[in-house]
Amino acid sequence: MSTAAACRDQRRQRRRGFGLIEVMISASMLVLGLAGILSFAAQTSVTSAHQRHITIAAHLADMQLEKLLLLAPDHARLTVGPHSGLAYNDIGVADVAGRFSASWDVVTGTPLLNTRTIVVTISWTDATGVRTTTLKTVRT
Repeated sequence: MSTAAACRDQRRQRRRGFGLIEVMISASMLVLGLAGILSFAAQTSVTSAHQRHITIAAHLADMQLEKLLLLAPDHARLTVGPHSGLAYNDIGVADVAGRFSASWDVVTGTPLLNTRTIVVTISWTDATGVRTTTLKTVRT
């Protein structure tokens, strides 16, 4: 066999393609990359839901506080002590089976005499447990 023929045979052998090891390493890298992307997407979804719940709860607390501030000072809902409100669904509509529940506490004489402190709390349960958002105001 001539040297030219031997060189051609060597070039053909080098051009055969990828070996099994290279294919397995490439496939492993692809799987790890996809797993990372899917994990990131799942975490982003959980974070987005948590932020959405916080936003809804803040809106509901503000809405409840505004309703209480519009009441007459001697209204039954403004008596000293804890009070329970309605439950609300994920879009802020009153719903008996809603995710969010409203409550408030009225304390008199703090921070000044002849004032009432109203603390509104919105509670909900998510994948990590019970969460709350609280707003506070002082009323004469």
